[in-house]
Amino acid sequence: YGDIPYSEAHDVANPTPVYDDDQAIYRDLYVQLDEAIALINSADGDDRAVGGEDPVFNGNMQSWVRFANSIKLRLLLRESGVAASQGYITGKFAELATADFISADVTINPGYTGAQANQQNPFYRSYGFGIDGTTPGPNRTAVVASSHAVDYLNGGANNSTGGSTVFDPRLMRLFESIYANWDDSTDPTDIVASDAAAFNDFNYAADFFGATQGELGDSDTPEKLSFLGPGLIKSSSQDGYMMLLAESLLLQSEAVTRGYMAGDAAALYNSAIAASFATLGVPTADPRPTGQTFDTDGNPATPPVNFHPVADPNYPTLATYMASIAGTQLDYNTATNKIEAIMTQKWIALMGINGIESFIEYTRTGFPVTPLSETATRPTKPRRLLYPASEFQGNAANAPVQSVDQAFSTGPFWYVGS
Repeated sequence: YGDIPYSEAHDVANPTPVYDDDQAIYRDLYVQLDEAIALINSADGDDRAVGGEDPVFNGNMQSWVRFANSIKLRLLLRESGVAASQGYITGKFAELATADFISADVTINPGYTGAQANQQNPFYRSYGFGIDGTTPGPNRTAVVASSHAVDYLNGGANNSTGGSTVFDPRLMRLFESIYANWDDSTDPTDIVASDAAAFNDFNYAADFFGATQGELGDSDTPEKLSFLGPGLIKSSSQDGYMMLLAESLLLQSEAVTRGYMAGDAAALYNSAIAASFATLGVPTADPRPTGQTFDTDGNPATPPVNFHPVADPNYPTLATYMASIAGTQLDYNTATNKIEAIMTQKWIALMGINGIESFIEYTRTGFPVTPLSETATRPTKPRRLLYPASEFQGNAANAPVQSVDQAFSTGPFWYVGS
């Protein structure tokens, strides 16, 4: 947004808080993190120990310190393109020279369960299924793959990162095959017999379809589009994500690339890809049942229903992906624009998990290149979000005057694009 209520935002007696300068907010957030780390590190025997009431780290306070350091990376790199901030950024990165960062995804789980609807993970309940695991949630068909994402991940995107030559197996975890959608199933082995023959010829990429932004019509009806997949929609008891290990590693890789930190940027980049594959549960080998074939009508000869005659030794995995990107613009060592490669991997890693961070990073860096909506009336994307109408209704004295044009012409303090 830019400037927002901050210093007075939590004063319940003040319904009209002032709007604080956005750069000042970033700087104060960093101070707050420093103070939190100092409190943790200065704890002694007189302080109350934290345990099971902590739904994030179960009382492991050094994990909180590593999380705070990782958030610092995000804050500092946000303004890396601001010339006047370089002295501040360099000094803060010097303080982080020996810091530890998160070593696993930061997740939260206060006790999600499928025992009752109000105890489900809210993401799963909304975009997945009810407690029976089959009744679609209220937004199950409201969020589908974009045609750009599917095209890019299956190797068909025409952009500078070389997507036209690389199939990314994360596609199969981020989104569902449309064959699974045709019988409302999340299990690719649970397909009606009439679709079995087609599934037997499963070619990984062609069975995923996305909506084209701004395009309406029969081609975008829900049953012909890919919903969120098994790497995102797992179970009623699945964890919620606060920060991915992949994001932290890519932040570190960017910091090294920009010269703010010492380290091996390529190794950090490759580790981030591996972390993303692990988060989404990309198989290490062909996981599909084998041994069952079908007659010409697609009917199985004998139960149980298994849809793939033999295991595919070339089934897409992390190993096949890393081999396929070698020497391309997605290979850190050969990429001519390493920031673009990093941002592309971050976009994929955060897909379906933290879309707002992807929007901010795109606004900050211009990467990865993504198409405009087919119904866009302007030649560029907005540089920031519009303030909600409720702000002008309830806090008119303080809310900055903002037009739609300004959302396209002015950005937050860290925006440096043309």
